[in-house]
Amino acid sequence: MENNLEKAKELFFQSLEYQFKGDLNQAKLILEEALILVPERSSIINNLLVINFSLKDKNSLVKLSKHIDQIGVKKEHYSKLAHAYIDFLNKNYENSISNAKSILQQQPADIEGHCIDLLIKNYFKICDLENLFSYLRLSLKKKINHEQSLYSVGSILQYLSKPRAAIYYINKSLKIRKNDSYNSCLAQSYLKLKNFDKGLELWESRLLVNNTFPEIIKSLRSLKSINNLINKNVLVICEQGLGDTINFSRFVKLLKNYTSQITFIVQDKLYELLRDFDSVIDVKKKSELSHFDYDFIIPLASLMHLFKIKYDDIKFDHLKIKKEKYPLQLDKNKFNIAFSNSGNIDYINDQFRSINISKLSKIFDNLSVNFYNLSQNKNGIHLKKPNIIDASHLNFKEVANFLKDIDLVFTTDTVFVHLCGILKINCIMLLNKNSEWRWFDSKKKTIWYPSIKILKQKSINDWKREINIISRFIESKYQNK
Repeated sequence: MENNLEKAKELFFQSLEYQFKGDLNQAKLILEEALILVPERSSIINNLLVINFSLKDKNSLVKLSKHIDQIGVKKEHYSKLAHAYIDFLNKNYENSISNAKSILQQQPADIEGHCIDLLIKNYFKICDLENLFSYLRLSLKKKINHEQSLYSVGSILQYLSKPRAAIYYINKSLKIRKNDSYNSCLAQSYLKLKNFDKGLELWESRLLVNNTFPEIIKSLRSLKSINNLINKNVLVICEQGLGDTINFSRFVKLLKNYTSQITFIVQDKLYELLRDFDSVIDVKKKSELSHFDYDFIIPLASLMHLFKIKYDDIKFDHLKIKKEKYPLQLDKNKFNIAFSNSGNIDYINDQFRSINISKLSKIFDNLSVNFYNLSQNKNGIHLKKPNIIDASHLNFKEVANFLKDIDLVFTTDTVFVHLCGILKINCIMLLNKNSEWRWFDSKKKTIWYPSIKILKQKSINDWKREINIISRFIESKYQNK
């Protein structure tokens, strides 16, 4: 038994080293070994809960909660925390808040900081800024897990588009203890400020925190210089959202200066759209990726770091596609406007960037216009208006052709901004005040796409002004056809 405890302690400290390097997946594997040796050890359970939550690993949290229930004695608050984490990941924010507050009433010193941090994340998700800042202040005041509290404050400030304040708090945290898993959030703050040197280097840490193919990590570590790519067989693999793939695809073409053997893996949904985007580059579906028999494997978003891209180096790349038919009939007796009010609900800032379609109701009162809804996520509301037509069934190649015949496109920060942008189609983007780093501090135009006009939110989580502006614009420009 004593040997088990000593071995478990050794594994625990090994896992901490990986955790501070940002490699949460390896830290988790080592902790799970330690838990087998000493299944009731609170420190191991505690860290496993936090790591599984950080990795958004619901299955492991469920498994761990069952383990906690089995060992029983004096571990009830850990079980509650596991369920609060699971509720959060399942988007049951009210249940998660209730569970976290219930734990706090028991005053468990070992996980009080985790509960406060979870409440901060919940209030951020439901856009309750009053409670959010209240618990942020409490987190700093109590100085429980002070290093983690400072990071939590910094990360929330980053998502609220306060990059300088975010950098201040995250750096304060890093002065207490180096933790590379914080670098991804810090990176986005530097990128927002157009500091690409620091931002892109730090952003590489995302590959350790996220569940990424280990072959990619190994490949990047062996890629010492851009010149290593000369005449090599290179695989570029998409890693984030559909919009990211469209946006960053321009950097894949830079590889042609070094090699003609380039394979670009894209999401299946984008394959038909991007399959012919360059005569040299071989585009394949992600579902077709069956091996890693390449000289180098590069994640798409790492190309900017590889090529040492600066803000002023960003160049527009126009995707030209052959005109094809699409399965929708436009009414030429009316104006036709396409829109998208919401994107991927799993995006961390979706609650701020998407707009509930019911709030756009006054825009659709203009009966001179047919409105085509592109959003696949209807955000829980189906607004019934005679002039709203569902276009969400179109694939991206069909949407691309369809949009070329449309009078206007307006959308929140979704994949359709990038689609319109790369196709050079005029589009108005309704951009939330706390927008992500790639839109920088832009308010009217963006460096990425010349055809995109920005209508940026003045007050966080308040779209009234922007909706009124676009409603008046549509009413004045598109009427009485």
